[in-house]
Amino acid sequence: MALRQTTGGRCGLGAFAMGRRLVLLAALLALGAAAYLSGRGSLAELRRRRQHLEEVQQAAAALQAETDSLRMVLWLLENDLEYVEKVAREEYGMSKPAELIFRLPLDDQPAPARR
Repeated sequence: MALRQTTGGRCGLGAFAMGRRLVLLAALLALGAAAYLSGRGSLAELRRRRQHLEEVQQAAAALQAETDSLRMVLWLLENDLEYVEKVAREEYGMSKPAELIFRLPLDDQPAPARR
């Protein structure tokens, strides 16, 4: 009597079930990829958010630099009398008593016509 190898009575059903599982897995992966690429968590959305974050960080850095500069000016105004005098002279045209201020035209401005 010859021995036969049996497949447990399934006779090819194992390959069919495996194929069905692979198709189901592929379908789930395709659905997941479609949702990831087109939905709220998509790659395009991620790129937009990263770009926005970079823009906000640059704006924050610029504002921080401006804040630091203004704090330095404030400190100078509160603590450095020479700086206060310089600002008063240059920005407001102030002078010390008995001082005369002569305003000369700048090189790029023509002198006013005489009458």
